[in-house]
Amino acid sequence: MTSIYDSQGLDRLFRELKLDPGRLTQLRRDLFKRGLPFEDAIRAMGLSDATRTADELLKIERSFLTLDSTASSDEDGTVKLLLRTKGGRPVESVLLRSVSGRLTLCVSSQSGCALGCLFCASGEIRPVVDLNRDEILNQLDAAQRLLTELTPDQGRVGQRKTRPINQRIQNIVFMGMGEPLQNESALHASLDMLLAPEVFDYAPRRIMISTIGRTDAMIRFAKRQPDVRLAVSLHSARQETRDRLMPGARRWPLDELRRTIQEVGRIQGRPLMIEYVLLRDENDGANDLAALLDYLDGLNVRVNLLPYNGPTPDVQPDAIDGMSPFQASLPETSETFFRALCEKDIETTRRNSRGGDVSAACGQLAGRADQKTR
Repeated sequence: MTSIYDSQGLDRLFRELKLDPGRLTQLRRDLFKRGLPFEDAIRAMGLSDATRTADELLKIERSFLTLDSTASSDEDGTVKLLLRTKGGRPVESVLLRSVSGRLTLCVSSQSGCALGCLFCASGEIRPVVDLNRDEILNQLDAAQRLLTELTPDQGRVGQRKTRPINQRIQNIVFMGMGEPLQNESALHASLDMLLAPEVFDYAPRRIMISTIGRTDAMIRFAKRQPDVRLAVSLHSARQETRDRLMPGARRWPLDELRRTIQEVGRIQGRPLMIEYVLLRDENDGANDLAALLDYLDGLNVRVNLLPYNGPTPDVQPDAIDGMSPFQASLPETSETFFRALCEKDIETTRRNSRGGDVSAACGQLAGRADQKTR
């Protein structure tokens, strides 16, 4: 059976059915750029009658994930989608809407994560399963379809109304469950479709891949996708601290990672994003700041300081009565880091936590339905 994401297979099918290539262009536009349901896109082709052609097109495989539930934040309009593979594995995606109306989808590349960062709930999902190309892309389709179903009231962010809901998702970030560079084949296959003008047609600058710092894979990625943005989850520039917080990153030491960041910057010719979650009394002391400033000196990077979002119920094993072994850094500590980085002329932003009330914030994706399900 031909997959809706199989470009060569679709081309072949349309030739066999003696359909004008323009019909395929129309189908792809309606599905991937307008977010129409599949049956509506077929009807838009003028093939709504029970012809052999319509019957054959309706056999195209297009559902690789099923929507289990959604949860909408009352605080900021974030929407979490809990999806499941055909084997029942949980996959979470997060739809973020800014006050200006910009839409960003955070997608997963795996169900679970094998790297075991202590402050991230995704590492508790076992066994870890790689998602294939179609399962990765299906997250975007599911979110885009959901947007067409939301009412204006559900399109609010805080007290301000966003732009119309039936708009296209502008940005894709691979920052959900899993380590994207541990699933290179499916990652690149999905990127080929996202970037293809005849399919999703996203500009490379609209896509970001976040990695724990797999150095060999980072170089391969930069060479294959020089225009797609990369982000590194650093979280400490002190080797002992990073090894403790991020045990899966031990095989790629900080000095090796720094050389790789330099090489990726040379290949791509743009700043690489450094992500740093601030954990009170863990990686936010004076020595931690000094190590970070020293580590970043001379690198072409931007820094994103992240708040710690806390555990999800019944997932983080060290959490007792909902209390995490970690705490978010104090606001004044975050300000100290921000000012120190800016004084070194390092472009720095501080990300606000989004979707925490529905366990959709960074580090909270655990493959479980939330009580605020639509």
